[in-house]
Amino acid sequence: MTNPPLNNDWLNSYAHNITSQYGEDGIIAKIFEILPQQDDYFCVEFGAGDGFNLSNTHTLINQKGWYSVQIEARLDSYQKLIVGL
Repeated sequence: MTNPPLNNDWLNSYAHNITSQYGEDGIIAKIFEILPQQDDYFCVEFGAGDGFNLSNTHTLINQKGWYSVQIEARLDSYQKLIVGL
């Protein structure tokens, strides 16, 4: 006997963009609304770009005060990233 598949789409109803591309800002906000609160939060973004456009962590860093590591391989994007920090 197999279990029916779980409906994991419920988080999609919270999707909205501030700087993200596919609703990640809203989904991340909902996840951390559900999880127990703590004093400090930390995030990592691989392919950070300029740190703003299409960023999944910009709101966490600049509005929520999270600590972060931003990783970007492209020199032109990296230069924009460090200027914006």
